[in-house]
Amino acid sequence: MTGQIHDEFIYEKVHYEIVGISTGSLLNPFYLGLNPIPATTACWRGYQLILALAREHLLVKHLLVRLQPPEGVEFRAPHGPVLNGIEPQQPPGEDGMFNNYYEDFNLPLTYSGGLLIADGFIQDLYVHMGFQSPWKYERVLELIFQDGLLQSASDRSEAMAELRWEMRYSSNRDDEPWTSKNPTVIDFIQRAFDLRYD
Repeated sequence: MTGQIHDEFIYEKVHYEIVGISTGSLLNPFYLGLNPIPATTACWRGYQLILALAREHLLVKHLLVRLQPPEGVEFRAPHGPVLNGIEPQQPPGEDGMFNNYYEDFNLPLTYSGGLLIADGFIQDLYVHMGFQSPWKYERVLELIFQDGLLQSASDRSEAMAELRWEMRYSSNRDDEPWTSKNPTVIDFIQRAFDLRYD
């Protein structure tokens, strides 16, 4: 298994990775009538969301997805349906991971809960499996939403730095069972691996 690409969040003109979701999920493309296929070993789910805010409202700014093309259609050619009034295009770049790009998709979300967004990944903490944990980033923000509207934004970088110090100097590595006298830290670490947190 390879480290997975994160969804992104454009916040105050900075591109962050979404490294934690407190409840539920953001958007499943199946509800849009899309059936993504694995893009690469770095994206088994076959899609990536790029979120942003518009007047403090959460929306899917762009959607990248890999779809199985109809017979006779070149694999890299966009062929997905028109969604939210947007026709898919060829994705930017040459990596070939996705074959449909919904630019300026601007689909509003009604998500209620928290998101951890992060920037400044510390490369020597990389684990070659799954999503990277929030404590492996230099800057971590928590955004709280109610029915898609931003309620608050808090800097969690200091808490993640403390957790990072504890993880680096514990006797166990990230990929082994980790124990501590503080069960809330253990719970946070376990849930953060699959993007859920309290």
